Amino acid sequence: MFYYRGQRLMAVRHGPWKAHYITQPAYGGGQAQSHDPPVLFHLEHDPSEERDVSKEHPEVIERIAALVEEHRTGLEIPPSQLEIPLRSE
Repeated sequence: MFYYRGQRLMAVRHGPWKAHYITQPAYGGGQAQSHDPPVLFHLEHDPSEERDVSKEHPEVIERIAALVEEHRTGLEIPPSQLEIPLRSE
């Protein structure tokens, strides 16, 4: 599962794993923070996402990165409906 805010990929869920590429406290609040490598959580062991295990599981980061690349290859981003001028009829 790919988590987006607008057109920015924030996180990816793959099985029990969730990798965050960008974190932000809440919509409209706080500064976004990019993560490279992403922070990684095992949701079955840590559902509150408190312990980053990315250093212990680089193979999971690599697998998720491959999924992101595959996802982006086939992704066509439509124009934002918020930025399309309204037609007057």
